[in-house]
Amino acid sequence: MSGLLFAGAYKPGDRLPSVHQAAREHDVSKNTMAETYDRLVAQGLLET
Repeated sequence: MSGLLFAGAYKPGDRLPSVHQAAREHDVSKNTMAETYDRLVAQGLLET
């Protein structure tokens, strides 16, 4: 997910897919995607 952020797939202010939708798109569990979003917030790359 961070790769998509750095590649410019999402611009500041864009809404990211829901945890459920992103998990389906990346073929991972919802828990894994939720943890990924939490880590990106902790790193200051996402705001909630």
